[in-house]
Amino acid sequence: MPDNPAVDIVICVHNALDEVRACIDSVIRARSDHFVERLILVDDGSAAETAQYLAELGSIPGVELLRSDEATGYTKAANRGLRYSTAETIVLLNSDTVVPLGWIAKLRSTLSYSPDIGLVGPLSNAATYQSVPRVVDEAGKFAVNILPADTSVDDYDRWLQERSQDVEIRPRVQLLNGFCIMLKRSVIEKIGYLDEASFPRGYGEENDYCFRAGDAGFGLLVSIDTFVFHSKSASYGSTMRDKLAAEGRNAFRSKYSAHRIDGATESMRTNPILSEIRNRMQDPVTSSAEKAVSHPSDEESLAWYLSTNTYDHIDFGCSKGGSLEFARRKLGGARGLGIDLSKSKVDQTRAAGFDACIADATSLSLHPGAVRFVTMLDFLEHLPSVSNARGCISAACAVASEFVYIRQPWFDSDGYLFSQQLKLYWSDWTGHPNAMTSLEFHNIISNIPGVQRWRLFGVKRIDDSNHPAVHSLLSPKDQSVWEASKHPPKPSVKFSQPIFTQIACVVELTQHGLPSIVEEGLSGYELIFDARAALQAAA
Repeated sequence: MPDNPAVDIVICVHNALDEVRACIDSVIRARSDHFVERLILVDDGSAAETAQYLAELGSIPGVELLRSDEATGYTKAANRGLRYSTAETIVLLNSDTVVPLGWIAKLRSTLSYSPDIGLVGPLSNAATYQSVPRVVDEAGKFAVNILPADTSVDDYDRWLQERSQDVEIRPRVQLLNGFCIMLKRSVIEKIGYLDEASFPRGYGEENDYCFRAGDAGFGLLVSIDTFVFHSKSASYGSTMRDKLAAEGRNAFRSKYSAHRIDGATESMRTNPILSEIRNRMQDPVTSSAEKAVSHPSDEESLAWYLSTNTYDHIDFGCSKGGSLEFARRKLGGARGLGIDLSKSKVDQTRAAGFDACIADATSLSLHPGAVRFVTMLDFLEHLPSVSNARGCISAACAVASEFVYIRQPWFDSDGYLFSQQLKLYWSDWTGHPNAMTSLEFHNIISNIPGVQRWRLFGVKRIDDSNHPAVHSLLSPKDQSVWEASKHPPKPSVKFSQPIFTQIACVVELTQHGLPSIVEEGLSGYELIFDARAALQAAA
């Protein structure tokens, strides 16, 4: 066994000897000829019989035993194994699993799918949304699928590999079931270990870790060609398992918004690649040639992008990619997807190095919390009406888990400027049929459920009519900045009310506030309206 193994497999054990024996036997049987995998067994206070079995295994080359006389709980036990590990790749494997031959190689292949990938997990018979062929049973509970008669785990894994071999894309997800997770050491180095304080007995700790990893920029994938059998928490039994699961759910929901959690689970439930694999495995005897993957239709293209890539934001009206670049530099975006009805703008956005697809932002059908935030920069004014804008803003607030950032030209002062025989050059553009004001933002956002706080800001104040954005009323339509040589003269007016070049609207969807990078950017703007402050004043 090398001093620095390529893979450390950490298995936490608390009694349930029969299941533990089956698990460890399968892992040792599946080890490669070169023993690049080291097995780290963490005995978390098991009774004498199981403890004796584990102690005997400690003499096998490539097996390390860490013993605790008293049960400390799964999360602490897992962290003990993680801290002991030295490999660049680590697997956290439940002790009630059975692995097939070749499982490590396939998981490692998925882990190397893209440089940003930090965690991967296999499919199983009992792993919530990573289950095949059924996710739920007849009672509506998560299914524990039974393998077909006379079928081994190796058999089922081979069938799964056959039925997924023509699927080149691996589904990106926001959560992985904790029964079996492979991760890179770089993830531990960046975000640390499992949260022992919030999840001392397990159940929910892996969901928290997945969210933390995603927030740190790591991608998560499901290895759709790998099957690991799971007999479901034999260490505790069904009654205790249900109790611990409820405690874990409560702890998880105390750390994250329901909007984000529900969005993440819904994205797994409806993932088209996972759905296709489940469908193929309904009858594992049928040849894979009879179950070909269908390419997504135009209507499914947005969902396809979201299910096969990890995006933390969507830009409505991508318009050549400039707004995606703004989201990256000014809002802390990691990877964004632009949507636009214009094929030429989508093509230009892709040419600029960003992902984009054709989609109608006024009629989206996406699961809640699909991304961290949504941007709409110089977009709403191009819509046909306020009604269309209402649909877009509502959709954005549904699909985002943290915030929505909107910026558009300033239209609030059109009436005042008209009284001064003046106008802003964009106010009568043919391409601006929807000249939304602050009041219309208020009327829309105040009626959207789930909004925690929203604010309006003025961007770049205009003090007088000498500003190049100000024109005489006599200037033709569809102009740009005022030039003395080509536009009618304009009266000299010192403005008596605030006028800006743009208005920014930021909608917060979480009680934790905005990321610091967003707040720092807003500090250079002038606050016009704060819905929270207005409510407090009214009270």
